[in-house]
Amino acid sequence: MTDAVPRRDRRETVEFINDTAPRGTRTPTRPRHRSDMPATLLSHQALVLPLKLRWPARFSGIALCIGSMAPDLEFIGRLHDDWLLSHTVSAQFWFTVPLTALLVWVTTVLLIPALLPYVPDHAWWRPHDLAAIRPPQTMRAWGRVAASAWVGGMSHVLLDGVTHGNHSGWLVPWFPILRTPVPHFGGTVPLHDALQLWCTVIFAVVTLVLWRRIVRQRAVWQWRGVGQSGGAHTAEYRLPRMPRQHGLLIARLILVVAMLGAAAGRTLREGESPKLALAGTVFGAITFSVGGAVLLALGLRLNRVRTVAEA
Repeated sequence: MTDAVPRRDRRETVEFINDTAPRGTRTPTRPRHRSDMPATLLSHQALVLPLKLRWPARFSGIALCIGSMAPDLEFIGRLHDDWLLSHTVSAQFWFTVPLTALLVWVTTVLLIPALLPYVPDHAWWRPHDLAAIRPPQTMRAWGRVAASAWVGGMSHVLLDGVTHGNHSGWLVPWFPILRTPVPHFGGTVPLHDALQLWCTVIFAVVTLVLWRRIVRQRAVWQWRGVGQSGGAHTAEYRLPRMPRQHGLLIARLILVVAMLGAAAGRTLREGESPKLALAGTVFGAITFSVGGAVLLALGLRLNRVRTVAEA
């Protein structure tokens, strides 16, 4: 009886499932190949936002979105272009769920309350509707965050499974059609590589369309249970608006920190391949800017607490 998947090809999936096997019984795997940089933001959210729209009470929207990015945050934080541990099934429990829970707390307790007042609002995207998102306050709410984080992480792993040709593309050996050469920009490429580009573009557009639908319906306020339209009756829940020049100053500070991060990442990867050097530069800018935003938000929060105490 013939195997459904050739034994030679099946070895490519072993690295994905080896994390569940006893250390002494793990199967040797092929050398890893570096992956193309995935579109972590926008594209991956297209798979999970429909869940929030369909069953708003069952899912945490912010945990779905962060969870769908979380597996990539491992190599972004390391300023590398490939993952080590975060894209396995088990890692969605011990890596994605706790990391997402931490980031949900940081976002809802620090970043949104402290920095959103400095962001200009716009009728088309309405970033200030994010003020409706509140931190989880009960065990049930945290359970919803954990479940949503896991769903988001698994959606990421599944999408990568059919759009990558390296060890992220764990479904490719099971579906050989994904190796079919197809015409593409710059020449012929395997179908999974073409899917990576087109899924990046199409899913990013889908995410923007879904967010526009959420904005148009003022759904974030509805999910919080504050009215049906996010109108004047939400005023007591809204954050204050800070002067535009203050927001520009904060943006400049974060830009400077991002440039420092890019320089640090470039220096760290000096002498590496051009692709890895680019990853160090881009991911250094992202990591430093996010870290700088968190520190800035913490400083603003502490300053506000001190001001209230002195008053």
